[in-house]
Amino acid sequence: SVSSGAYMQAQAESKIHNKGHVDQEEGNSKADRREERRKKAAGGKTGGGVQGRETKTKSTKKKYHRGKTTAEDSDDEDAPPNKGRGSKGLVGGGKLELVTVSDIREVLRQVESLRDEELEELVDEIAAHLHPTINKSALTTAQSLFESTLSARAHDRRKTHGELQDKLNALLTNVRLFEKGLKQFESKDTQQQLVKYLLKTLCTEITNEIFAYVAAENMIQYDQDKEITAEVELEDVNPHLRGGRVENHLGKTTPGSPDRDSNLYLPVLSSRAQHDKRVRTRIANEAPNNATEPLQKLHKCLTGSSVDDYLACVEVALGTGICDMTLRKLDKRKERPMVHSHRQALLEQLSTCTDPALVLHLASLLLFQTVSQTMLHASGRFVSNILTHLASHLTADTFNSLQRYHDLVLKLLSSGEESDGRAEIMQALESKMSEIKEIAITFKKKSVSEKQ
Repeated sequence: SVSSGAYMQAQAESKIHNKGHVDQEEGNSKADRREERRKKAAGGKTGGGVQGRETKTKSTKKKYHRGKTTAEDSDDEDAPPNKGRGSKGLVGGGKLELVTVSDIREVLRQVESLRDEELEELVDEIAAHLHPTINKSALTTAQSLFESTLSARAHDRRKTHGELQDKLNALLTNVRLFEKGLKQFESKDTQQQLVKYLLKTLCTEITNEIFAYVAAENMIQYDQDKEITAEVELEDVNPHLRGGRVENHLGKTTPGSPDRDSNLYLPVLSSRAQHDKRVRTRIANEAPNNATEPLQKLHKCLTGSSVDDYLACVEVALGTGICDMTLRKLDKRKERPMVHSHRQALLEQLSTCTDPALVLHLASLLLFQTVSQTMLHASGRFVSNILTHLASHLTADTFNSLQRYHDLVLKLLSSGEESDGRAEIMQALESKMSEIKEIAITFKKKSVSEKQ
């Protein structure tokens, strides 16, 4: 009864039933007072003594109330007394009934000594006699289970809230660190493109987590399977996702696409399928009034061009009255270990990677981090920009090796599946792959004098 919700429903019915009795008693009390006033008014028509004057007392008729009271009185008189129902729920007097007389009777009939038809009346009497005690015991047990269930749910809810808060803070810390990285580029146009890519990927994942939490807290229904879509356009591709399952920058396992020879231009799919824009709009519109506007602004920021604006909207959405979560500031002491951990993740991926495009991308990210000491969140589309930025920090031979490998990757991507020169290009890429890996793994930032 507790797990199925029947106990909770019965409690609600009990409250409604008791409220009805209170209303009925109040109605009867009002009817008695009206009757008393009517009698007093009737007695006032003849005054006391010989010279008493006849007076009339005007009474106010409330025909609707009187009719309602009369109807209620009539119903009470005609209705037979409620002796209980066969199904579980409320019985006479508004008491909860979890175990019925019929339930007890069925159990007694299982006793071999009571199966005789001549003992039918005895079984009924025993069942009726045991019913109050057994039902009371069942109610006590149900109440105990109900309270423990509520306690467990509250604990799980607090745990989920805390885990999500930690997860969102970790993701937001990555956003801040990636923003530092993209600001290393001198070109404002490149910075702007990287900001938009960051908003479309990692920031969208954070936003979806927030919207999903708000929907769950406010019991907003939405189709998570049919109405979702990737936010990243075809050209904004991250080549960390190819062939089987690999880990992305955040160390999350993400499905790849085995149907393409290179993932340089494959669409990005985050660890959780990204919600469709229509779903986020619906959740924002159906959320409580105090949450609608902040959620709409947060949703709109994903198509903006400022990480600072996005973080400001996130802070409001996570605040009091919406998610009730604490947004922690970036801890300078933890920044360096996080950057180092990110580098180690890239090194692990690079060491086992055999895809030429992915090798070039990982090598570029590693070299960028070594030079700038910052993390970079960039798709394969930005490899050329990264190499251009690194040119002044690399020796001529190193830069030329990377540039030639980049040109070969582009040739491979532009060649058809059955192109005559495709096999030769692939062979050249595979032969130079170990050299590219070695450059990325062993490179150390040098001073200008050392490079000369």
